[in-house]
Amino acid sequence: MARVSRKRLKQPNITLKYNVGIYARLSIEDNITGGDSIENQINMLKSYIEKNEQLSYEKTYIDNGYSGTNFDREAFNALIKDVKEGIINTVVVKDLSRFGRNYIESGHYIEKIFPNIGVRFIAVNDNFDSENIKDNQDLEIALKSIINDSYAKDISKKIYTSLDAKKKSGKFLGKYAPYGYKKSAQNKYILEVNEETKDVVTMIFYLRLKGLGVTAIAHKLNNLNIPSQYRYLWEKGLRGNKDIEEKALWRGSSVKSLLENPNYIGAMVVRKYDTALYKGRQHDKQKLEHLHIIESTHEPIISKEVFYKVQNMSKGDIRKKSNRDGDNLLKGMVICGTCGGRLQRDSGYRKVGAQEKSYNFYCPKKYIKDGECSFPGIQENKLVDIIYKNIQLQIAILLDQKKHLEAYIGSPHYKREFGDMETKRAKLISEKNKIKMLRGDIYKDYKSGILSVSGYEFAIKKYEKDYNLLSKQIKELEAQRNSLDQIISDTTINRSISFGDKTELTREMILYLIEGIRISENKVIIEYKFKDEYKAFLEV
Repeated sequence: MARVSRKRLKQPNITLKYNVGIYARLSIEDNITGGDSIENQINMLKSYIEKNEQLSYEKTYIDNGYSGTNFDREAFNALIKDVKEGIINTVVVKDLSRFGRNYIESGHYIEKIFPNIGVRFIAVNDNFDSENIKDNQDLEIALKSIINDSYAKDISKKIYTSLDAKKKSGKFLGKYAPYGYKKSAQNKYILEVNEETKDVVTMIFYLRLKGLGVTAIAHKLNNLNIPSQYRYLWEKGLRGNKDIEEKALWRGSSVKSLLENPNYIGAMVVRKYDTALYKGRQHDKQKLEHLHIIESTHEPIISKEVFYKVQNMSKGDIRKKSNRDGDNLLKGMVICGTCGGRLQRDSGYRKVGAQEKSYNFYCPKKYIKDGECSFPGIQENKLVDIIYKNIQLQIAILLDQKKHLEAYIGSPHYKREFGDMETKRAKLISEKNKIKMLRGDIYKDYKSGILSVSGYEFAIKKYEKDYNLLSKQIKELEAQRNSLDQIISDTTINRSISFGDKTELTREMILYLIEGIRISENKVIIEYKFKDEYKAFLEV
């Protein structure tokens, strides 16, 4: 009854503001077949936003030339970053296929990630809005996603076949010409020798023939200030500067890739990687002897004799890893405190009479150019020992606090406090129920004419205020009552403490507990995950 009467009262108008990120995508096959343009997608979505007063346009994210089956896309990653930072709380796309064609990952974002972080998702042409989901629409969306996934695989097969045919005819389809070449001004599918960089390619091959390793060659090129492929493209205005800082220098991997490229003998490789989605494989690199090579497609820079001599040298350098070699527990976790680069583990060495190898962590930047980094390196076993002891120290602190809290909860003092809280809570609930009854009584008085409209509005506002205040006090008491139990039973804390039984450092411990490790010549800084949980636990 009270709900009916309140319709006569003025209610505040609450309008939620949705900061919208428009996401538009065009795949490689869309570019080839002339699919829906980026411009058309954006114009349509902006028009949709303008017609909805709740939506406020914030930013547009564009992925041009990216497959919908792969969610590792530049603009998509930027969108997710802005979502996590609270800049965007609504994502709008033309339809589900623009968002993604992998139905498992699409569903994971739409049904799990976005709802959990309070993000609204709208697919305009599919008439889907996560704020207003209709009956059976979840099933409909799942079916559309499966259809999109199947369509992507079918298109993949057609594009795969089409690209193969073009490559077999001698056309170069890469975004950038290999170092030492340039695309013909008359025909972008034809490679021409680049007079500015061809001598660098020749020098790299002959340095390798003289016995220099790929890292030593990279070091020499950097010391001579010869621009790498990335820097050269940037200097020519062919590439943006966002990755220049990281990729400006030559590295052993880039020299190795150049030395293994058959383009330099005037040949075209049909496919270096087997990446067809419809085959269910994702990036299997094929060996040189298994490559389908089309010869005499353009002018060579290196003779076949020199090229295959270098390949044979590389085969001789391959060292089989021993089954007894230890796993790299810290892989991808250690940052150089001197230059900020990522440390790598060397291939190891075996001391006389030792059964297992010893390893060191080093900074690659130290070896790719003089003066780039001065970090001397650190023995793996020493670093592992430091990390293990620090983890055990953190666990000991957490365990000590847990024992202290458990003892406090079992004490007579806590039981008295808890009893007082329960008494107070019961009293507040009783007062709250009384107000609920009084609200019903004043409505009857109003209907029978005992109370005027203004008197009723005054009374109902007062009761509403008192009711809300009591509700807040009850919630605070319940939170206080439950806080210790929740903290003690916290999964993160207990999972962390459980590693106290480990007698040595494991990969599982590192991945669960540690965000990153920064190391300089005389200091190791360990950044732990769950800092907020630890802080709350220790401050109780």
